[in-house]
Amino acid sequence: MGDKKIKKIMAKTRDEIKELLSTDLFKNGIANNYITINSDGSYITYHCKSNTRRKLCNPEEFVQATAYLKLIIDYNYSPLNISVNENVQVGSSMKEADILVYNEKNTKILIVVECKEEQINERQFQVAVDQAYSYAHSLASQYIWVTSGIKDEYFEIVELYPVERISITDIPERSGKVDRYKYVKGARELQAKTQAELRQKFKFAKKHLFDIEINERINREILGGERAAYGKQIVAILTRQLTEEYGRHEFSEKNLNRMHLFASRFQDISIWTPLASKLSWFHFLQVIPIGLSCVQVRMNGI
Repeated sequence: MGDKKIKKIMAKTRDEIKELLSTDLFKNGIANNYITINSDGSYITYHCKSNTRRKLCNPEEFVQATAYLKLIIDYNYSPLNISVNENVQVGSSMKEADILVYNEKNTKILIVVECKEEQINERQFQVAVDQAYSYAHSLASQYIWVTSGIKDEYFEIVELYPVERISITDIPERSGKVDRYKYVKGARELQAKTQAELRQKFKFAKKHLFDIEINERINREILGGERAAYGKQIVAILTRQLTEEYGRHEFSEKNLNRMHLFASRFQDISIWTPLASKLSWFHFLQVIPIGLSCVQVRMNGI
């Protein structure tokens, strides 16, 4: 019963699905028939080697669909060389790999992709890395990509059971080349994002730093508890992501922590919306130490 309730809460809403489908990546995928979305947006069909159909409202499916389309559009792999949710024999048990990328003749698996939902913690992410390695060893794969949508880790396997894991900057493109740097000025620079994609990024930031439930969780379980390192990592990831998107310095870790503190203390956004055009971020910082009742009284004089 408890698990079903959690799944229901975590399921993506119609608005979130609509926003995802409005990004350039998904528009491109639909236009080129790499994927098909049914009329009410509840199912996605991957037109690939396995021709898989899945529920799109599953949070992990958002990440998996994004990774699948990136493999085709950004890395230039053919959909006919990609299998989604394929069964894998691991020891004596049968598991399901999220995405497998084959060579041109579909005779060898090149890349194992393990996808997890955005909100997993660091321990869960590392479990996903372990899981991907178990698939890669069973399938004799060369590369691993583990992604949660906001965090990506890439590995190269040079031995069947390596003593140390070899982390790389990215998986290879279809040409087989592995670049030393993910972004290179003048060659492979960060691409401008659409408004829908930027909204998604900020919605994720809001989900992790500004929502009341998440704020309580961060305070109780992450920033103030045993998983303080993961809490710091969330802030660090958001700092890099927002700075890359906008090329500005307002999104330092210090400022994101201040935003989190501000949102924790003043949760009614309707109070602050009318003031956004009148006050600077400096002014908002000044009210953090002041109680809400005092702020409401003072606002009448603005």
